Parts: sequence; C-alpha cells; structure tokens
Amino acid sequence: MALGIYLAGYPLSRSMRLMVHSVSFYSGENGPVIAAHGVAPGDAGIPMLQPVATCTVVVVSLVYLPLTPFERIVWNIVEPPGSPYHYGSPPQVTPP
Repeated sequence: MALGIYLAGYPLSRSMRLMVHSVSFYSGENGPVIAAHGVAPGDAGIPMLQPVATCTVVVVSLVYLPLTPFERIVWNIVEPPGSPYHYGSPPQVTPP
C-alpha cells in the first residue's frame, strides 16, 4: 500500500509542477533537434519570500529522485534524441 501511495504521488507532483520535464536541443540542418530529456525541480520562486514552497520542491525532488530515470526512458521512447524539436520556436542566435 505504501508503494502505491508513493507511485500515485509522482504524477501528482508532476501535475503540480513540483518537478518539470526539461528538453535540451541543438541546431540541426533542418531546424532544432532534441538532444536529451530530463526531469528537474520546479521553480518555487524566491526562497526568502516562499520558504515553504522552496522546501516542498526540494523534498519532493529528493523523494522522487529514484523514479526520474524511468521518466527519462519513457521520454526517450516517445521523443528519441535526434528527433525534431516541437516545443515552440527556440531563440534564434544571430552571428555578430
């Protein structure tokens, strides 16, 4: 039962943005290409102004750290590295 509660809390923490999906990309010949996926702690704002929210994000990130490699595996299956980047237009860098 404890394992069930633990596993049920993971999607809840993701939906509350306590942990977020991150994507890194690089510029390919035909546009941006996915380089890697990750799971990172959410942004709780300024720690001095929101200490409870900051502590919650840190604790949740540590508690669910063992599950993050499995989520990265799923993302690598759904959107493998090397596939086109579909998350909006990345910032364009103009050479000087």
